[in-house]
Amino acid sequence: MIAVQYSTRDFERAVGMFDMAPALARKALSRAVNKSIKGSRTDAVRLITAETTLKAGIVRQAIFVRQAWWAGDEVKAEINPNSRRMAMTKYKTTPSRVTKRRPKAGLRYQQYRSGGASRVAGAFVAVLRSGHVGVFRRVGDKRLPIAELKAPSVQFYFMNDKVREQLTEKASERLEKNVAHEVSWALESGR
Repeated sequence: MIAVQYSTRDFERAVGMFDMAPALARKALSRAVNKSIKGSRTDAVRLITAETTLKAGIVRQAIFVRQAWWAGDEVKAEINPNSRRMAMTKYKTTPSRVTKRRPKAGLRYQQYRSGGASRVAGAFVAVLRSGHVGVFRRVGDKRLPIAELKAPSVQFYFMNDKVREQLTEKASERLEKNVAHEVSWALESGR
């Protein structure tokens, strides 16, 4: 979870200089925090897709944005990544579609852009009756049952210190910029 929060004590000092109404100031601050948290989600998507073979749309869907809420004299917002493990087909796999025969050497699966692909012996791509496409492996010697193989969730990449550090740094820079912009816009428009 990456949180963006801003204390109104600092903001009240700045607003006092401009002689702004408190309700208008709270609105401006909420807008600034919402813009900042949405930008943080965009940054997270860029950082994760630069490192992994996941597509941006898949990562974006897995990140939940909780917009601004007030807790006492602070306004907060946060982004939470989904912790559910993903289907292996969301990553780069070879073969990526259903084939007539299971690959002899097994399926190849690449999680990170840098580095090679790993082989998963006995794995194959299949489509279930529900339409779900996944990578499966037989549980025993018989044809059925089969078990789906999963890959790491988006939350796994959020736990990376490098990613978290970059996200918090960019979020604080973006917040300062957005607060200044929203205050000046509120003063000009009166909204």
